Amino acid sequence: MSKEVKDLLGKVSWLLTAIGALNWGLVPLGYDLFNLPFIRDNLAALQAPLYYLIGLAGLYSLVLLLGGKD
Repeated sequence: MSKEVKDLLGKVSWLLTAIGALNWGLVPLGYDLFNLPFIRDNLAALQAPLYYLIGLAGLYSLVLLLGGKD
């Protein structure tokens, strides 16, 4: 995999991980970004895939953090 692709994948991974972390931080306050009316009503079919993507991004980010091979 080229360095440019790895860099892009890393940035997208960190972005999705940050979105997931923000969502977890808002849940105790009564907000769930993925359960807001706009998303729930218009993008309901994308909820599960978004959760999976964020989970995979978190795993990839963890691998990068722990020194995954280049």
